[in-house]
Amino acid sequence: MIIDNGSYGSTGDQPTYAGKKTKLENVAEACGCENVVVCQDVDTGKTLQAAIDSKQMTVIVVKCDSGNIKLPVITMDPVVIRDRFMKAVTS
Repeated sequence: MIIDNGSYGSTGDQPTYAGKKTKLENVAEACGCENVVVCQDVDTGKTLQAAIDSKQMTVIVVKCDSGNIKLPVITMDPVVIRDRFMKAVTS
């Protein structure tokens, strides 16, 4: 399942390529996924159940509105974030 709100919320809500012009369902199909379904967030439950019932490998692209709660933009240097992450996963 891919949940697509079309934006990078943690860095200031900039639009993603999927939010502008790239269709993630087309990417999934180009990767060989034969059963790709697009739905709106409110239909996720019934879409997921239909995929389970079909017993087919299914990629579901859930479209939802961006709208993260308002938080400050991350000010930490990307190298510091990377090093902190690497330390956490190797400990």
